[in-house]
Amino acid sequence: MKFEGGGGGEIPIETIRFVESVVVSKWARADITKLDLSFKGKEIHTDVDMAVNKVPVKGSAAALLDGENVDIRSLAMNVGKGSASASGKVAPSLAVSGTLKELDLKELISFWPVVSSEGFDGAVSLSFRGDGEWNAPALVGDMEYAGKSLLGYPVESVKAKWKLGMDKLSVEGLDARVLGMPLAGGMSLAFAAGKAPLVDLSLSGSGIRLAELKKVYPNLGDVSGEVDKFTINLAGTTETLSGVIEFSAPTLGLMGYSVSESRAQVKLTPEAATLSAKSQFEGAPITAQGSISEYMTAPKLNITVNVRSLNLAKVAASFPQLKDLALQGGANADVWVKGTAAVPEVTVKVWSEKISAMKEEIESPR
Repeated sequence: MKFEGGGGGEIPIETIRFVESVVVSKWARADITKLDLSFKGKEIHTDVDMAVNKVPVKGSAAALLDGENVDIRSLAMNVGKGSASASGKVAPSLAVSGTLKELDLKELISFWPVVSSEGFDGAVSLSFRGDGEWNAPALVGDMEYAGKSLLGYPVESVKAKWKLGMDKLSVEGLDARVLGMPLAGGMSLAFAAGKAPLVDLSLSGSGIRLAELKKVYPNLGDVSGEVDKFTINLAGTTETLSGVIEFSAPTLGLMGYSVSESRAQVKLTPEAATLSAKSQFEGAPITAQGSISEYMTAPKLNITVNVRSLNLAKVAASFPQLKDLALQGGANADVWVKGTAAVPEVTVKVWSEKISAMKEEIESPR
C-alpha cells in the first residue's frame, strides 16, 4: 500500500494505491495487481486491475461523495470476456442504470463458489435500472443469452425481462430456443447466503416443427412432423434439479416411416430420467416405459417397448422390401433396451397366434 500527498501540517491524501495484494472473504478472493483511489475534492476516481475468483476485472470509475449523497459519475469495467458500465445516484436513494455485455456464464458463476460452473456454456447481456434503498435495491431490466447450455440442458438462446429484489431474481416474458424449439414462459432464482440458488422454471411451446432440430443436430437424419404441445417444469438447485417434461404430437416421422397420436412424459431427478410414452404405428398401439440413469453424464438405458396387434399387411405396405412375402395376420413384440446409449443391448421377442407368408399359414410363430 502506498500513500501520495503534499503540503505541510496535515497531510492531505490524494492517492491510495494497493499493489500485488490479496483480499479474501467467505464470498470471494481478490488478487489485486493494482488498485488506485484518487481523491479530488468531493470526487473519488478509481482505477482497477485485479482478478476476482480468477476472473479478470479491469477498468475505472468516478464517484461524487457529498454528505449523504453518493453519485456514480461513471463506471466502465472489463469483466472477464465481457464488460460492465453504470451511472446514477446510489444514496440516500437509488436511481442508477447500466449495462452488462457478453458476460461469460462460466466466469459469472465463479462469483458464487457454491455453484459448479459445469453445465453452463454461453454469454449473457443485460440492461438494468435500479431504485429503492442502496442496501435493499429493486432492479429491473432486459436480458439476452446465447450459447449451448444452461444448467446442463441444451439452450441456444433466451430473451426476457427480469427483476431482482428481496434475494430473488424473477424472469418474465421469456422467449427461448431449447433443442431448436421455440418456448415461452418464466423462471425465478432464489438466493441465500452460502447456498446454491434455487431454480423454478416453467416453459411451454406449441406448433414445434421437428425439422428445426436438424439445425442443432445435423446428423439427426430424416425427421418430420410437428409437436402440438411441449412443456418443461423444473425446480431445485443445479445439484438437485427435478421436474417433468411432456409432449404430444399427432404425427411424427423418422427415416420415411411415421407414428401417430404420440404422447410422452419424462420425470427428471438428479439420478435418473423416467420415461412413459405411447403411440401408434399402422394402427397398432405402442407403449414405452423405463428409465435412463446418469442421463447428464454417461446414460445407462433400461427401457421396454411393447407393440400389440401389428397388422402385417399394413407393415408390408410401408416396407417395399417385404412386398413379395404377402404377409397377413397380426403380430406382437416386446423390445428391451439396456446398456449404454453408445453400445445398447437390444433383446426382441415377437409372437403371433397365426400369420401367413406367401399364402402359407404359420401357427403360433415365436
